[in-house]
Amino acid sequence: SATVTKINSYGSHIKGVLLLRYWKDIETSKGNFYWNDIDAIVNACVASGKKLLLRVQDRAFGGSNPLSSCPTYLQSENLTYSNTTKLVAGAALWRSGAMDYNIGVYRKIVDRYGDDTILVGLVGEE
Repeated sequence: SATVTKINSYGSHIKGVLLLRYWKDIETSKGNFYWNDIDAIVNACVASGKKLLLRVQDRAFGGSNPLSSCPTYLQSENLTYSNTTKLVAGAALWRSGAMDYNIGVYRKIVDRYGDDTILVGLVGEE
């Protein structure tokens, strides 16, 4: 992909990459995870000697689909919020169910990439 090619072309002055992915792009449906994009970035970082910081975004700002960052099952379980005044919507992490699911996503990421020295950080919204 173009992103992988770009990472491979970074000079030695660039030490790492910040990758932002929406939660719904990682957990495509409840308990089902899509790793191909992240795997490709990890492999490109390995090949070019770069570190990776992964940010999982559980909210979106503006746009025509304000809940575009969240898996649809969060909506069906009433674990999302939408603030039309501030044009922000996302996972209602103050609700224990949403936070439990969110922690589960991070655990899956750590299970998959935690032993890799390329992934140096995992960042969320809260």
